[in-house]
Amino acid sequence: MLESLVSASDKGADCEVFTFDVARIQRARAALWAEPEIVAVTDASRRVVEMRFRETLQCGIHEELNRLRMEDAKHLLLEHQLSATAIAQACGFSSVHYFSAAFKRDFGISPRQFQKEAARTAPD
Repeated sequence: MLESLVSASDKGADCEVFTFDVARIQRARAALWAEPEIVAVTDASRRVVEMRFRETLQCGIHEELNRLRMEDAKHLLLEHQLSATAIAQACGFSSVHYFSAAFKRDFGISPRQFQKEAARTAPD
């Protein structure tokens, strides 16, 4: 989805194609989880990148990074027996408390409850 974001220029006649190197974005995301690094790998201005995210994904860079962090956290909760503290740290959250509150806000249950329910419903 992030591979190619297209916008009409200010003049309306030309189109610029911004090609994002998804692997570079993912490495930046995994390493630093910050907007400046995402912008840096695109070779476009922050404003342009933010506009392309909103046009393509219907959310901003920060919101998309948070969504991806939560998806990574879900994966870690499902695949590994890690503590919430370890997962919060691995996914770039500033504290386990912030991670737990954000997880519950997004998914309706705590990380521990999610892990317990996943273990209970997993096939043997």
